[in-house]
Amino acid sequence: MPKRAISISLFAKSSSRRILIVAFFAATALGAALPSTSASVSHHVSHSASQCPQNAWSGLPPSQCGSAASAIRTKPHLIPAAGYGYGCGGYYTGTAHPWMHCKGSAIDFYGTAVVVRDGYYNPAANPEGFGWNKALNKHNLWIQPIIDTINLSLTITGGSSNEDYDVYHYNADGYVDQVVVVVADNVDTEFDGASTQDGQPVGVLTGYCQPGIGDPIEQQCPDWVDSGPQMV
Repeated sequence: MPKRAISISLFAKSSSRRILIVAFFAATALGAALPSTSASVSHHVSHSASQCPQNAWSGLPPSQCGSAASAIRTKPHLIPAAGYGYGCGGYYTGTAHPWMHCKGSAIDFYGTAVVVRDGYYNPAANPEGFGWNKALNKHNLWIQPIIDTINLSLTITGGSSNEDYDVYHYNADGYVDQVVVVVADNVDTEFDGASTQDGQPVGVLTGYCQPGIGDPIEQQCPDWVDSGPQMV
């Protein structure tokens, strides 16, 4: 599947030279049983250049912030009654198949629900694992930054069975000093021959950190990525 790029329709207003885009996303496109939310996502695109954020997370890479058409994503803060992100409605939550137990879900830029399953991590196995357990035990990445990365990422690359969600932390000088990448399979309904039990895609395969764009993967994500404030 070809890489996906964000497609935005622009409606110009000549008197103000401002462009306002409001996009609404809901998980109902995947079926009534999936997590649903009434939260909306706003995208403001301006002709005036805007600086990269400082001491903050952003779904925009440096090549896009500060440009003539920079997009800043804002999302209403949402804390579910139970679980993480948008919860586990429609996903397997039993104990008979612990790999596939749902820990929570996130909604990406396109409105796609992405599940975070327990998964497993066994470095001696092939494959060595997937899901929250792999992200946590191999890369020290807990569930909240995984959820936030999927929610915040404005660039989604790769095919549907191996999609990369990226977010960037900008330091006080406006330079990237940390990148979080989450990889998800949003197509396959089994992993290593094991069914997801709910007929929905596997979801998150792993997540990891890099000290900068293009840098090698860190052995473990810094603790502050997990313990700091939510990205969104």
